[in-house]
Amino acid sequence: MRSLPEASKHPQMAHRQVLTELGQFGPIDRPAYGIGSPYLTDKDAPQADRPPPLLGQHTHEVLGELGYSAEEIAKMKEEAAI
Repeated sequence: MRSLPEASKHPQMAHRQVLTELGQFGPIDRPAYGIGSPYLTDKDAPQADRPPPLLGQHTHEVLGELGYSAEEIAKMKEEAAI
């Protein structure tokens, strides 16, 4: 089994542009990868331009949109519920 960095450098994956390295993103020092179309398509196929979110990256935003107050969210974090 290959790691993502190894897989992204495999000749077939590179030729098909299935995985593309997007650079360094986020609070941790790790490369981010985008996933392109695994199917052969025309040249206008969508390509990833940013990495997927990190686990919990949007928790506060989503809870706020659901109507939770900043105090309620802070309490959930304090109680390790989020």
